[in-house]
Amino acid sequence: MSEIEEKVSATIEYLIGENITPSISKVCKYAEISRANLYTTYPHLINQIKSFRVKKDSVKPKNSEATSLVEENKKLKFQLKVLGYTCIELRHALDREKDKSQQLTFRLEKLKK
Repeated sequence: MSEIEEKVSATIEYLIGENITPSISKVCKYAEISRANLYTTYPHLINQIKSFRVKKDSVKPKNSEATSLVEENKKLKFQLKVLGYTCIELRHALDREKDKSQQLTFRLEKLKK
């Protein structure tokens, strides 16, 4: 499997995981690949992406409970991302404080001598 095929597969999985219908333009944008290259070199991937298209007639009306659950799920996913970013920021802040503490300890040891 080529690098582009791997990128396309990973991007399709990501989009589906985010409840986004994969399209050629979205896949190319997220995978940062050229549409022209995809069309000319990987027609099998084009067919794979097109298979995710939903016909307008086949879309069923959503019931209100399902809609509210989808909305709640979106909010929870967003909160999870925010918490993840917060953890990363706190980890970096902790690392900076550890570095400062080590520097001060070193300077204190130097002054004692």
